[in-house]
Amino acid sequence: MTHTIQTPVLVVGGGPTGLVLAAVLSREGIGCALAERNTHTTPFPKMDVTNGPSMELLRRLGADEELRRVGVAPQHSFDVIFAPGLNGPEIARWRLPSVNEQRAALSNSADGTRPGQPWQRCPQAIFEETMMQRCIRDPLIDVRQGWRLETCGQIGDMVEATIVHDTGWSQTIRARYLVGCDGASSRVRSELGIAMHGVTDLTTFGLVHFRSGDLANLRALGQFWHLYTTGGATLIAQDELDTWTLHQDLGSDVDDPDPIGDPREFVARALGRPIVINEILASGVWRPNALLADRYGRDRILLAGDSAHTMIPPAATA
Repeated sequence: MTHTIQTPVLVVGGGPTGLVLAAVLSREGIGCALAERNTHTTPFPKMDVTNGPSMELLRRLGADEELRRVGVAPQHSFDVIFAPGLNGPEIARWRLPSVNEQRAALSNSADGTRPGQPWQRCPQAIFEETMMQRCIRDPLIDVRQGWRLETCGQIGDMVEATIVHDTGWSQTIRARYLVGCDGASSRVRSELGIAMHGVTDLTTFGLVHFRSGDLANLRALGQFWHLYTTGGATLIAQDELDTWTLHQDLGSDVDDPDPIGDPREFVARALGRPIVINEILASGVWRPNALLADRYGRDRILLAGDSAHTMIPPAATA
């Protein structure tokens, strides 16, 4: 069954870029349809901080305080520790100020040379869920989770796209513009025949996202945001309570189909000390790329975010 609807803008992809774009359009009084192929937001932490300029944008959208409420509390630092493992010894510490400390410093620098807002630690899983709920509540945004783009193309001064629901029901959408925010494997970019060039599979990372209250071990070197080990592991404190993410660099040549194995043992090996893990939230393998699209769209069909350029996560929204 095919049904045609019209909207000023069709946003394909409900990650951070697509969600923020939909909110920006709404702020300007422009309606849009937001099509996201998954029925839920990501369970993976991915980005874990939103930088100052992005927080300025979110402030204009009225979303900054909500994200600060669900993110890490403002008194915690952004310190980065370098050590062989949880046992230490601490080789170096990169001291980065808390939100409270950043806000105090920014209040004394109003000449435009620094961002107007402090950074905010907030994992992407929480960021997406928060922004998705805002979009669902917004009467100008037609949120369609569980819908994937099948085809798109420009016809005259309009864009026509077909999206398909998980149940097989399809819809034709006509829009003045379409923006592909559908990630590194972008269907929109593929439909336009735009290539990506750069370096793929720079290395292989094993990821374990978990909950643990074993602070005696995890905080043996004190409070931190990131802990980098000499063995290629990175431990990220996601909420200063009990949620953590481990990334272990496995190198570029990984033949083992299951290099993680038991996630608890994987974490212990990476950190040089067994810890009590209460719950494994997610685990898997990911490979970073450094790619740039040949162009950022064509006429009324545009590319944004990872659909146009992919890079090792810089731990901040752009």
